[in-house]
Amino acid sequence: MCRPLIAVMQNNGALSAVKEQDAKFYMACIMLALENLHHNKIVCRAITPDYIMLNERDVPVLTDFRLAKNVQSGKTFTMCGVPEFLAPEQVTAKGHGVGVDCWALGVILFEMLAAEEPFGGQNETATYGAITSHKMGNAKNMYKGKTDLSPECAEVLEGLLDPDQDTRFGSTEVDPEGMHILRDHAWFKAIDWEKLQNAKENGPQAETSLALVEKIVNAGPDDTVNDVVEKYDGDDDWFGGF
Repeated sequence: MCRPLIAVMQNNGALSAVKEQDAKFYMACIMLALENLHHNKIVCRAITPDYIMLNERDVPVLTDFRLAKNVQSGKTFTMCGVPEFLAPEQVTAKGHGVGVDCWALGVILFEMLAAEEPFGGQNETATYGAITSHKMGNAKNMYKGKTDLSPECAEVLEGLLDPDQDTRFGSTEVDPEGMHILRDHAWFKAIDWEKLQNAKENGPQAETSLALVEKIVNAGPDDTVNDVVEKYDGDDDWFGGF
C-alpha cells in the first residue's frame, strides 16, 4: 500500500477538493469492495479516508476490519467507529446493518467534493447532533456554494446520506444484491465495472503512486524518512500538548 485515501484529499494538511471524475473512480472501487462484504452480510464500520489505502495503481483498498461484524442474524447495536462517519441509526442505537457503510461512503464523497466535513462539530456531542438532525434533502443544501456538482452526482450524494437506512442507496434493505442501484446510476455510466473488477483500471494519480513505490524500493541505507517520503508541512496545532 502506498498512502491513505486522505492523502489525495488534502493540501498542506487541509482538506482540498477532489475533481468529480476522480471522486467517481475512488467511489466505484470502494463500492466493489463493499459489495463483496455486504453480499456476505458483513458490515465494515471503518469506511473513512484514513483507513482506506491506495495501492501502487492508485486503487482504494479496504484494510481495517477491526470493527467488522457478521450481521447475518439481523441488526447489531454496538456503537463504534469514527464519530464524524457514524450513521444516524448508530448514534440513536436503533440497530444497524450494512447500510452504515453506505452512509460513510456518502460522507467521504461529500468531503472529497466539498473539502469539508458534512457533520463536523466542535465536540462529539455537536457532531452527533448534526448527524441525527440531518433530513433528506439537506445534503444538497449543505453543498451549495462549493465547487460545481453535476445533477447525477448530487443525486448519489443525497441517496447515500439518506437518514433512513431502509431507503438509503446501497443498503440491502433497498436491494438484496447490495450496490446494484448505485452501479446502475447515471453518474457511474462511464465506469467499466468489468475492467475495474479485474484490476485493469488505474486511478487518476497512478503515476504519483508508482513513483512513490519506486522511491521507497530504491531507497539506500543512508536515506532518511524525509528523503523518501515528502515531509508534512501542514497545520500541527492539533498536536499541541501531546
